[in-house]
Amino acid sequence: MWSFEKVNMRYNFESKTVILTGASSGIGKEIAKRLVLKFGATVYGVARRAEMLEEIRCELGERFIPTPFDATDKDAWGALAKRLDSEGVIVDTLINCAGALPKFASVENSSSESVAKIMEINFMAQVYATEAMLPIIKKSTQGAVISFASSSALGPQ
Repeated sequence: MWSFEKVNMRYNFESKTVILTGASSGIGKEIAKRLVLKFGATVYGVARRAEMLEEIRCELGERFIPTPFDATDKDAWGALAKRLDSEGVIVDTLINCAGALPKFASVENSSSESVAKIMEINFMAQVYATEAMLPIIKKSTQGAVISFASSSALGPQ
């Protein structure tokens, strides 16, 4: 079973700067809490729901920086990378956690548009984030990219 503590044995999150997608709920929200409260990391929480990100900031304090945009927006990733670079922020870790489970039982019961949207959220968002953040992460002495995948990827539809 995967555990955050096992990852931390190989990679030190203490006082790191982290970009975390899917930060407004679920696993992403719990990872944000652990990073800030246990490791003292600064977390840029990326998610679409600004109000939920703000609630988390109120709970976690200034080390959690709400960064509201859709992780599938390639231009928003470019803008974030440009802003962080211009501010001299060195990102140590990108954690791609945004994702969605398919709302269809099988491919035959779904449309190509719904399949494409799931692929965009579960795969392309990670590509966009990594492409934009990698030049900044390379400036870190301990740069890392961690990507989560939906458990639905384990079985064909």
